[in-house]
Amino acid sequence: MKAIVRQAMGSASGRPSRGVASVRAATSRILATLGILIVMGASSRAMEYRSPDGALTAVVAVGRGDDCEARIAWRTADGQIVFKKEYTSPGHQHGYCIDMASWTPDSQFFVYNLTNSGGHSPWHIPVHFFARRTTTVENLENYINDPPTGEKFSVFAPDVVEVTTTALPLDKHKPIVRQLHLGELRKK
Repeated sequence: MKAIVRQAMGSASGRPSRGVASVRAATSRILATLGILIVMGASSRAMEYRSPDGALTAVVAVGRGDDCEARIAWRTADGQIVFKKEYTSPGHQHGYCIDMASWTPDSQFFVYNLTNSGGHSPWHIPVHFFARRTTTVENLENYINDPPTGEKFSVFAPDVVEVTTTALPLDKHKPIVRQLHLGELRKK
């Protein structure tokens, strides 16, 4: 019987095998996500975005039903929250919803775009990014002259984000596709 228990534990020494360790790690991640959901609101649903290097996970929690307003928490592999950002409003009409999100291939930036939860300014689709080195969230508009107007963005190695911008007024300008190295940006 002891031999069977040792085998289940993964070794004759009785120490856990990698299988047991990975179950423990998965359990830790699940508990961390549940903790984030409890902090962010019991009526939330979440999506997880793990960085390519596996060191950080962005947990995006949104409300149920028509409430798409978002909260984001970035956590380490062991579940420690390093930063949180909320895009919620009291009446669920003046916050932001996250439409698209992605890590850059170098794992240094988590990029996401926002739409207004109340439908205001549908042409304006802000792009924000979490900078891992500074643990801050930045608005891409602080670095470029024209607002992002495209519904989608793309990321490329190592830290490039491609967005569509349009100068105002929109009816007098054509959209421009821009590629920006997030690690090289300087505020305007």
